[in-house]
Amino acid sequence: MFYLLIYIVFITHHKSVSCEEVCYKDSCSDPDVESRYLFYDVNPPEGFNLRRDVYIRMAVLMHKLKKSRDPALNSFKLVLPTWSHLVHWSYSEVPEFLPWSTFFDMPSLQKFAPVMELHEYFTSLKRNKYTKLLLDRVYILQHFEDMFETGNFEEKWKVEKCQKAPKSRYFYYSNITSNNVKCISFHGPATKLSEVFKKTNARTILLEHTEVALHDHFGSKIYWEARRSMRFNFNLREIANQFRETYLNSNDVNDNTFLAPDWLNDKVFIKQIVFDLRE
Repeated sequence: MFYLLIYIVFITHHKSVSCEEVCYKDSCSDPDVESRYLFYDVNPPEGFNLRRDVYIRMAVLMHKLKKSRDPALNSFKLVLPTWSHLVHWSYSEVPEFLPWSTFFDMPSLQKFAPVMELHEYFTSLKRNKYTKLLLDRVYILQHFEDMFETGNFEEKWKVEKCQKAPKSRYFYYSNITSNNVKCISFHGPATKLSEVFKKTNARTILLEHTEVALHDHFGSKIYWEARRSMRFNFNLREIANQFRETYLNSNDVNDNTFLAPDWLNDKVFIKQIVFDLRE
């Protein structure tokens, strides 16, 4: 309830981001012609925490792709889906299509992985008005049907018949679609998806139901690097600090809960605090 109140207070001061004017790939040009773009989404009923957890899986994938020597893989940028139609949120008070910067510090995220907002992708295009974005490829992830019956949990993927009828529009926008949709039965960590990307030269790829892909190593060093990069933005932290001070008699000085300005310096900052306390 506490976090929900913070979200509502903050986002009611922000307008939703509109992406109505987008384009077909053959009616617009992208100045960053070397890049490939990975869009993703999750099962619609999933809440805030699961979506945040799936982001970590995708961010680790992008972090590792960026270090690849294969130019077909290290040119990917992750396009973040807007926060929309979450079943736990009352949209009489909360606007639709919220960008990630509503909650998180985007420069902090970008220090770990090459990520961008959905609206940033659209504004990077030279486009005509009132046209559509036709994604090159859509891959719908699904579990192997017999996996839990057989107990065979080996890492693998295979293009198979869709277990559910694919939808034709994405991210709740009527003008984002694709003519090339395939279902992939998948079991393994998110980084195994790089094998899928090697099989296509598509520049715009959407992964549906990315919650199917697992963490590489939950709780590992790279997991916590991705998690630490997910800092809430300054405005939310200010609201939280005011709430702590007013109602809980709590602040960073009394509670010794300072964070380094940059998550990359967390270890150095924590060591300095410990040293100062000992002095």
